[in-house]
Amino acid sequence: MKKQKGIIAGIIFVTMFVSAWVYENYDTRYVKIQNLEEPNGVNIQTYPGGYPIETFQPREYVKSRK
Repeated sequence: MKKQKGIIAGIIFVTMFVSAWVYENYDTRYVKIQNLEEPNGVNIQTYPGGYPIETFQPREYVKSRK
């Protein structure tokens, strides 16, 4: 029973790993073909007005004791 579970888990892992690898290669090739890369390598999203979109800032959690 344990051997069968191990084989199934291994097959699932290998399938997911290979799928991610194939998709990454496809995506990289698509970006190069469509010339979607930015000239300086950084793509910053902006509003139509030109203001950059702010990233999420970390939250500070404070415990108050009474």
